[in-house]
Parts: sequence; structure tokens; C-alpha cells
Amino acid sequence: MGKPLDEEYFKDVFKKAAEIANVVPENMREAAFHRAVDALLSQTSQETRRSHKASKHKAVARGVDGVPGTIGDLMKIMDRTQHPEIGRATKVLDRSLYLLRAVKTQHGIDGLTPSEIARILTDKFRVSTKDSAVRMALGGAGNLVDRVPRGKGYAYRIMEAGEIYLEGLDKKTPADLAELATGSRRKKSKKGRSEIVRSGQTSSVKRVPKSSRPGPKQIILDLIAEGFFDTARSMKAIISYLEQKLGYRYKATDLSPALVRLTRDKKLDRERNSGGQYEYSKH
Repeated sequence: MGKPLDEEYFKDVFKKAAEIANVVPENMREAAFHRAVDALLSQTSQETRRSHKASKHKAVARGVDGVPGTIGDLMKIMDRTQHPEIGRATKVLDRSLYLLRAVKTQHGIDGLTPSEIARILTDKFRVSTKDSAVRMALGGAGNLVDRVPRGKGYAYRIMEAGEIYLEGLDKKTPADLAELATGSRRKKSKKGRSEIVRSGQTSSVKRVPKSSRPGPKQIILDLIAEGFFDTARSMKAIISYLEQKLGYRYKATDLSPALVRLTRDKKLDRERNSGGQYEYSKH
């Protein structure tokens, strides 16, 4: 059934058409009246279409359930003072992961493209970043992120392993961060001593014995042999078990390459759980 006619609207159209027709000679009034009606109805139809289009664009910009619909909207509502960790980070990967975590937890946006990340970091946080650098950093991030198709490219979403990785960064002391920022590093001398190298100057200090912690691949092989992976285990579960039961502290970035290699070697299987995280089990 069609939409009911708006009688008041048509009365108004006919009234305006009659007023227009009255200004022309009498023998032309009927034709002028019909032409005026057609013109008024056509004008109204165009205005309606424009209004509908504008409303549609407004809805897209507003998003759904309060979620910003464009990157411009997102940058307007983001408060960069709430995310000092992004400015402190020294690596493109770390800044990108912090940003992905922030927009997911605070704005309900699960995933951004490299160009969107670069734009927000550059324009909102004043950290000049190229999308090619973001693409390269996230492309080599392993299990820290998940890549999903979007348009002609891909968007990256932070995974559980990425959040664990950031938690590790959050625990670093100001001295650790200063060392990262200034490029300080430690290296072993041939005499079995540890040297601190900073700005071309070297000073020797006594070497602190390292713990006999197994390498990532070896510890995973040990867990396989012990039956730990007889049940599917997430990255978070593996790290928690190693720290709480065995006293070893590993980061997700330590274990991820070993897990991938052992999966390729058919020592482990992996499947995504309902939360999108990989779980590893014995092959």
C-alpha cells in the first residue's frame, strides 16, 4: 500500500502554482499552472533527496551506539593526556599497539589500518609516523596482532599476546625507558666482564651472573614432554604457568617465535578460541 497523500502539502503547492499562473495572460494561465505544479513538485523531490542524503552522512559520522564513525571523529574525542604511554614509547610497534589497545578499550573500535594509525599518531599525538613504518612493524608482530581485510587493504587488531606484551612494557622502570630512549646497551668483553656503552664511552663493571633459564624453544619442548599441552593452552596461560609454577619469566615476544616454529615442525597444533586467541596443544 502506498504512502498516504499529504493533503495540506498539495493544497500549498496548488496555491503557489495558482499565484504564479495569475501573473501571465489569461489564455496562458492553465498551461502556466500545470508547469508551476510540476516545477514545485520536482523542487520538493530534490530537496527531500538532499535532506535524506545529508541525514545519512550525518548518521555515518555519528557512528553506532556512540562509536565514532570516522577517524576525524575519533581524534576529536580522544584525550591524548590519558595516553602518555604512546608518547613515551620509542618504537613504532609499541606506539601502534598502545593505540590499538586504547581505541578498543575506550572507544569500542577493534582494529585500525596502518594509514589510520599513522594519521592519529602524527596529527593527534604529534609523533611523526609513516604508514609504511606502521605496516612493516605490525606485519612482523606475529601473534601480537591479527590482520583482517578492510577495503583494499588490511586492518590490524590487538590480540591477547599483544596486551600481555604491553603489560610487560608498562612494568618497565623510568631507568629502563631512559636506556631505550638514549640507545644505551650492554655487551660482553672478551675478558668475561660486562661493559656499559654510552655515547662512545666505556666503563667496566662486574658481570652479574645470569640465571640458568632455558631458552624459549627448550622450555616449550619440556612442557610438551611433561604433558602440559595435552590440554589446549593460550599464550596467557603458558606465561602464567611458567612464572607461577616454574619461576621463569617470559614475555609473549619471547615465546611466540618458538611456538610458531614448533607448530610448523608438527610438535604443536594451534586453533583460535571463541575470543580469537590462539590456543596450542600437542600434535
